[in-house]
Amino acid sequence: MYMAMGHFFDRDDVALKNISEYFKECSEEEREHANKMIEFHNKRGGTTTYFPIKAPGSFDPANFNTIKAMNCALALEVNVNKSLLALHETANGDPEFQDFIEANFLHEQVDAIKKLKDYITNLKLVGTGLGEFLFDKHFKSS
Repeated sequence: MYMAMGHFFDRDDVALKNISEYFKECSEEEREHANKMIEFHNKRGGTTTYFPIKAPGSFDPANFNTIKAMNCALALEVNVNKSLLALHETANGDPEFQDFIEANFLHEQVDAIKKLKDYITNLKLVGTGLGEFLFDKHFKSS
């Protein structure tokens, strides 16, 4: 989802370069998280089984904007946080795994959720159109 949004904002008819880069970086970060989880699993002798991943719902580019993208990202991060908390609870008798989840994921999730909420608040204040353009220009320095 992050990669798709990154490329959406990179289109010549959208042209919000800094927002595009942000979502592309988010995509890379999530890929790194998946690799870190798999490496930890393998290190402990686990076998990884891959299942098909349901594609995220498509979006209508004519009705898509930065606020909607940030809300999608927030929903995703909140869902991931809930899954990580459930995984942490499942690992009740495994302090090493709990520590791994806390150190590598949980604190970062809370920070990401806060940052996205801040972005959404700022975007609501400036609005779409010119507001998104100005947000994108400021976004580079944030």
